[in-house]
Amino acid sequence: LRSVICLVTAIKQFILIGLLLAVLLLYLTEGPSVISISGMKTLFSQWWQFSPYDFLQTQFSYVWANQAGILGHGVGRATNSARVYGETILLETYYPKLLYELGPIGLGATLLMYTTVIVTTFKAYRATTNRRLRAYGASMWSFVLMVAISPFYYPLDTEPVNIYFWVAVGLTLKAAQLSEVSISEMSMSEMSKTSDRRIKR
Repeated sequence: LRSVICLVTAIKQFILIGLLLAVLLLYLTEGPSVISISGMKTLFSQWWQFSPYDFLQTQFSYVWANQAGILGHGVGRATNSARVYGETILLETYYPKLLYELGPIGLGATLLMYTTVIVTTFKAYRATTNRRLRAYGASMWSFVLMVAISPFYYPLDTEPVNIYFWVAVGLTLKAAQLSEVSISEMSMSEMSKTSDRRIKR
């Protein structure tokens, strides 16, 4: 329960940063016209015409209607780059793609793995006592969280985002160990300074 409360608190800290980054990204991709009234109307009309929720639901419905057993159709059958090896379909969202390829068991196992990674990296970054390393760990963990829970697109199947993801996981897990090493080195240096003072006296 305590870890869940810490997780919610940490997510609240990143909400404002995420909103600011979203506005900046929207401005950079759409240009200044998106800030105008007509630009906002166009943006929201496109959103309500076929919202991301409806798109995701459509993809899940299609996959569930064409499900082939509990083990799915096989790895690569919804991956466009694997079309040279056989017939594939195009699914543009990640979890329906996993459900189509791996089936319900594979999707559940993958979600369990990502949940374990999120919780483990969160505990590791919260256990970091060095403030600088903790800040790096927080940024790495937020990247891990955003990539792992993103239902749209498939960043964990795309290079180099999948490589960055596992590098961020490794850096977050290593931050706590580096923090412990720095603490032990500081204590050793303090002990040596104390012994030097005693010798001088």
